[in-house]
Amino acid sequence: MNSTRIGDIGVSYCITRCLEKNIPVYKPVSDNEKADLIILLDNIPKKIQVKSAITDKNGKAEFNIKSSTSAIYNRKAKIHHYTKEEIDYYMLCNIARKEVYLVPFEETKKNMVTLRYDNPKNNQKKNVKFAKDYIF
Repeated sequence: MNSTRIGDIGVSYCITRCLEKNIPVYKPVSDNEKADLIILLDNIPKKIQVKSAITDKNGKAEFNIKSSTSAIYNRKAKIHHYTKEEIDYYMLCNIARKEVYLVPFEETKKNMVTLRYDNPKNNQKKNVKFAKDYIF
């Protein structure tokens, strides 16, 4: 399955979850926008970037939260790191588990979000994001 298909499945899951929760959801007309969806949380519009994972391993799922274009510039793919002005939340979809998570932008790092399903082997809790805390 290619990355476009994986992304389309993730967006569909996220839209479905919003509708199940009776949360209004809007999709921009163009695929060229930074936000994939706009949802109304407590009647306030929130810009959502959807990211998907098709598997989870070792008790965790990793979501790549940067964007890269298929066009090549100077022999390099163009990488984009989202900003707090562009999006309010990441809506992360684990396709294998059929689960959706809502993570505030401020709680993410530049490239990757890791959500854990199991405790780390060293039992560390600090700076660990557990999926159950973000389930949507």
